[in-house]
Amino acid sequence: MADKIDSESAELMFQQFCDDWHIKDDISKFNAEDMDTFNQAKDRIIEAFESGNLEIVDTKTLEYKFIFAEELNCQSVKIRRPRGATYMEADAGKKDDNMKKMFYMLSEMTGKSAAFYSKVDAVDIKTIMAVTSLFFGS
Repeated sequence: MADKIDSESAELMFQQFCDDWHIKDDISKFNAEDMDTFNQAKDRIIEAFESGNLEIVDTKTLEYKFIFAEELNCQSVKIRRPRGATYMEADAGKKDDNMKKMFYMLSEMTGKSAAFYSKVDAVDIKTIMAVTSLFFGS
């Protein structure tokens, strides 16, 4: 079981993550839709920090501990800050294949195959995708 932390520490970890990954978090400059998207991702990430399922490894890496790992043969995944190759993966697949593109980007950021993510429980995917979408949305 992951070590839980208090809300204040989780907020500080979120701020550190935004600083480390150069994520714009000044919501006063967002339109209403972007603000909602940002806040949803922020809430999910803070919740993962609080539960101990998400940790900062270093300034370029997070580690996510799966809640539902039994079918994966994997307890956690390290998520690296995106690089140029990650952006190239965003172009993979068809124009309207957004989930496939997201899985390709996750694959590049974590070193796991895109097929690996088809086996990951939706609860875990939502948190991992929050990290990714927050970066690409800022």
